[in-house]
Amino acid sequence: MPNSTEKIRCFLALPLPDLIALELYKNSKKIFFDFSKLRLVPFKNYHITLQFFGNIPLSSVDIIQKIMSKIEFDNFDIKIADAGFFPNAQTPKVLWTGFEDEKNTIKNLYKAIQERVKNIDFKKENRQFIPHLTIARLQKMNLKTIKKLQKSVLEFNQLISKISKFRLDKLVLYKSVLSEKGSVYTPLHIITKN
Repeated sequence: MPNSTEKIRCFLALPLPDLIALELYKNSKKIFFDFSKLRLVPFKNYHITLQFFGNIPLSSVDIIQKIMSKIEFDNFDIKIADAGFFPNAQTPKVLWTGFEDEKNTIKNLYKAIQERVKNIDFKKENRQFIPHLTIARLQKMNLKTIKKLQKSVLEFNQLISKISKFRLDKLVLYKSVLSEKGSVYTPLHIITKN
């Protein structure tokens, strides 16, 4: 029987279809292979985070699963947009890509989730929601390397602009375990919309 005080680190996300994730990863590897201070995220970990909960009690996980079944959304099509940096291009820590989402479906889904989870006890983020997918995490780089990376991102954007629209049809609650080799994500609950 699970310990009632046990906590797990989890988040709610939209996973990318495997073929799209693999194509995006191959393009990332092709362009960024020679940047030693850049660690690519494995394509199996590609997702759009809608809500990061952090470490929460198992009882909250049960509540989130029930909430997920009540969230209304249909599958929808989006396209990968240009890549960018967090916090900015001068001091990059994360390389990410956005999405062309003409109907703002991702943002509307985010708002619906926010409304439903507001009474769950977890640390709320006070930053603006920007739908994105993390491509890579970056260590501190010198100015020359940053300039080279910025040029490489322009080349990367040309490649990824050729990736077709694709359908998102799953909402997943993931367990996240941190390790020296990177994060390991395990689906805890999946809602699929056909």
